[in-house]
Amino acid sequence: MDQPSDSSGLSQRELARWFSGVHAFITAVNRPASLRELLDLVTATACDLTGYEFCSILLVHPDQRRLMMEGAHGLSTEYVSRLNEQVPITLTTNPRGESPSTRAFLTAQAVVLNDILKDPLMEPVATCRAAGLPLDGFRAALAQRTTLWRAQLLLSRAS
Repeated sequence: MDQPSDSSGLSQRELARWFSGVHAFITAVNRPASLRELLDLVTATACDLTGYEFCSILLVHPDQRRLMMEGAHGLSTEYVSRLNEQVPITLTTNPRGESPSTRAFLTAQAVVLNDILKDPLMEPVATCRAAGLPLDGFRAALAQRTTLWRAQLLLSRAS
């Protein structure tokens, strides 16, 4: 078993993984890369470091009324496109319930859902299913607003 390397409690192996992720970010930022490539790298690294299967980054749409999924890991390009087109994630309160991403973005507080199938925050899931976007495999989710990009980071774990 790896011994903790310092007061953080992280092992040498865990620290190496985290530093490798930071190195990948620095390398990507210092070479020609599209915003999408950078966001996909961030989401892939977040999944690797946290153990989550899916991750997405949502950015504020230019109309300032909704979030658009702009980077993702573990989700197909088709799924992301259909979600953005058919199931808008609005930045306004919805009487049927707010998505975890909306709530996290508007309150600037993390939203943790242990079981998305039973949580009242996930009432908008019916909209996804109606649009033919099943949530197969999604079980738990963490939504966190970042202030750096006015972005939303959504991590999801499969069952």
